[in-house]
Amino acid sequence: MGSPDSYDIHALEVSPQLVLDTCKERVSCGFCGKSVKFFCYYCYKPVAGLEGRLPQIRLPFKLDVVKHPNELDGKSTAVHAKIVAPQDVDIITFTDTCLDGVDVQTTALLFPGP
Repeated sequence: MGSPDSYDIHALEVSPQLVLDTCKERVSCGFCGKSVKFFCYYCYKPVAGLEGRLPQIRLPFKLDVVKHPNELDGKSTAVHAKIVAPQDVDIITFTDTCLDGVDVQTTALLFPGP
């Protein structure tokens, strides 16, 4: 993976509608058995019919998304990042100790705006 300056997001070629239109019904997740349509909000995996057909990218940084414990998994848009960049994205549920060990010299903490 190159430096952030050499990262070219425009090089990513996708046709999401063509791929996603092949999923007509909800199916059981192959890992946990929950009913899902495109990907599992709990296992962070695409459904069997989409495996290998969704774009996979490498981010020029590691991304940890810290979710509120009461946030509904099915409403979190963080899952989309985990699906397309699984090697670089982790989703963490907030606890009093979930940020222990974070290096404040190399970490940026971002909050969503109103």
